[in-house]
Amino acid sequence: MNKLREKIGISISYLPVFISLCVLSIAIIKAKGMWSALLPISFVIDFIYNKRYIDFRISRKRIYYSIVMLFFLLFYIYYPFEEDTKYTNFLLEKRYFLIVGAFCGFLGLNERHKLSYYLHTIIITAVTSILYLIFIRIGFLNFLLSENRANLFTYARIVYLNNHMVFNLYMNLAIICIWYIVNHRYKQLQKWKIFLYIITFLIIYYILSISEGRSGFLMSLFIISFLILKEVWQRKKYLIIIALSGLSTLVYTEISHHQRISEKQIKGEPRLFLWKNAIKVIQENPFLGKGASSTQVAFDNQRASSTDETYKNFWTPYDFVDSHNQYIQTTMEFGLLGLCLLLFIYFYPLILAQKQRKIFAFLVTTVLAFQSVFDMFITGQFVHLFLLCTFMIILCKDDIRITDTSNCITKY
Repeated sequence: MNKLREKIGISISYLPVFISLCVLSIAIIKAKGMWSALLPISFVIDFIYNKRYIDFRISRKRIYYSIVMLFFLLFYIYYPFEEDTKYTNFLLEKRYFLIVGAFCGFLGLNERHKLSYYLHTIIITAVTSILYLIFIRIGFLNFLLSENRANLFTYARIVYLNNHMVFNLYMNLAIICIWYIVNHRYKQLQKWKIFLYIITFLIIYYILSISEGRSGFLMSLFIISFLILKEVWQRKKYLIIIALSGLSTLVYTEISHHQRISEKQIKGEPRLFLWKNAIKVIQENPFLGKGASSTQVAFDNQRASSTDETYKNFWTPYDFVDSHNQYIQTTMEFGLLGLCLLLFIYFYPLILAQKQRKIFAFLVTTVLAFQSVFDMFITGQFVHLFLLCTFMIILCKDDIRITDTSNCITKY
């Protein structure tokens, strides 16, 4: 009977791990509903059945997830005072996982949540999505012989997967995951596995270089440059100037050859039109904001009344268009108070992260924070990925980094 109970306990312990990884793997596409609903249920079952409540205590990590839940609750706190509730249900649906994921983080992760599971899930998801598009949807020969692989790949990704923001975000996170594994397990990894990681990295970087996503490509250059400079600084500081010069030349060359990075295209960026109009909405109530739904109505009216004809008609009157900037959107909705909470949610995990995980935390946070400049993040389609990334940064058991070399495994 005790053995049966133990087996049930282990199975229940792995259930939230399995569902978390499922959500992480399918967050690259748009179908997440069922798994998102199952996630908190699995956490509660594990919390109760395995009696994890016995060791429950308030910690800085739980305070952090309490703040995330408070940020979500601002939606309801402002609701009674909003002038227009036209978008209430629509906006609520986009951000409900914020409180779901934060609640799971508040309960805490059991020891079965190993960092390697999450890192490999991101890498496998990134590689699988690339192979799926090239071999199944495009056709390898068609892709190989095409004179314009960028357009061919972009079209297939839009039709069969998701927008370039989500896709490129996974690619950059996969690069960070590969670095973390190889950097900390280099001596334990078999040579063929190291070779496989390197090939995977090169494929991902190539896909990013032909992608139409400028922010994703620029971020990949930053990640690679940062890691190279870090290694040079730690090993041979006197070579840092040479490394900087070489990387500067490489980055300039890569940027100058990118199809969507030019002065003309940057000046013609539709987001600039959205940001200018959003700032005008902020100026109406900069300290407290207007609430989520009223903000969107005010933003719609501001765009419609704009005298800038260049992008005024870029979207139809029936399109839902937000500011495409998490920081600006949050300030419109909840004022400077909301913005302060948002910045806390983004950057406090850097403080909570273990010392040996600081660089990993910095890179992941930088990717998420940078992406938020160009799209809605924790109140939009990236909320699942964001919260699972906080799990990796501050909650998961780090089974990648080996601190006691006498107990190192020889194979990984």
